[in-house]
Amino acid sequence: VNGDLTEEIDIDDSEVNISQPGFYTVTYNVSDSAGNDAEEVTRTVNVSAEDGGGDEEILDGDGDSIADASDNCPAASNADQADADGDGTGDACDETPNGDEDEVVPDENGNATLNDETPEVVLTDPEQNVDITIDSGTENPTIDVSSFINEEGVGTLPGITINSDVADVFIPENTIVTGPVGWDGIIQAPISGTPTGGNAPAGFSVGSTVISVGSPDGTLVFDSPVTILLAGVTGTVGYRPSGSDTWQTITNVCGGTYATPNSPVAPGECAINNGTDTKIVTYHFTSFGSLNTVSSGGGGGGGGDASDTSSSKKGDSNDDGNVNVLDFNALMIQWGKTGANNTADFNDDSRVDILDFNLLMINWGK
Repeated sequence: VNGDLTEEIDIDDSEVNISQPGFYTVTYNVSDSAGNDAEEVTRTVNVSAEDGGGDEEILDGDGDSIADASDNCPAASNADQADADGDGTGDACDETPNGDEDEVVPDENGNATLNDETPEVVLTDPEQNVDITIDSGTENPTIDVSSFINEEGVGTLPGITINSDVADVFIPENTIVTGPVGWDGIIQAPISGTPTGGNAPAGFSVGSTVISVGSPDGTLVFDSPVTILLAGVTGTVGYRPSGSDTWQTITNVCGGTYATPNSPVAPGECAINNGTDTKIVTYHFTSFGSLNTVSSGGGGGGGGDASDTSSSKKGDSNDDGNVNVLDFNALMIQWGKTGANNTADFNDDSRVDILDFNLLMINWGK
């Protein structure tokens, strides 16, 4: 058919609203009475606002067909305009899309930065390994992994790397963590100077580097070794079990190289230094620090020898005179059990739990 077909065009209900500036998608096709169809065509129509009879250019920097002037996230394409917390900033641009202005979530590359304004990062994607940077001076930085933790305080974590001026931490992906009873799934990132004091082992005093990592409620235990890097520490290092006033020296030197140290036998720990810094490879989060050698007398911070504590010989589940991996295996088998006659109930409270693990750690290798 030749000629003007304007009067023959049918427009459906999805016509463009020409009174509202913006970008619109229009689809059209042509067919004749014999049933022949032309190829369907899609076009984008720019409806410009009138200004004194002229046209004003509508900017759409992210190409999501929503004008920048009315887009709640003009820096990133978000045609759905999702805004979970209703703060006017689209989720695609909002560092705190869930509404808690003290929290951040990792970006698409798994990176997050913590500071005094946003000291907590919330992890929800079990497949996304994350790299967390903590600005110097940030108070009480934390990592919320509660979405991975069940009612028993156990869960599988993605890979987590923490970079801070207090200590660097690395948790391998697919590591299973077990927390104390009632643990809320919040991991305390390394903080400096706590706990204070405590009894150093004989021949040592507590050094100037003391950090805590994990949970103030008790020890976090991992099924794969995690690494803690103490910058500027090259001498003897140790740890202080949760609930104990006594520091334990880490005497086992990691095999392998500083770059890739070998893992110690669970649930033990080892340390290795490169002449500048020290890496501690361990299966638990608690307090760690440097220990200084003293020429005579007892340990610093109250003195005392770890072997003289009331927990001495606790942890020997099979009465073979040694506290070693056999006792750890017994602890794992009996974990969570209650009642009498559990050989791994080292503190005789009728429950095999984190307190018994702490006693095992205090007496490990004795």
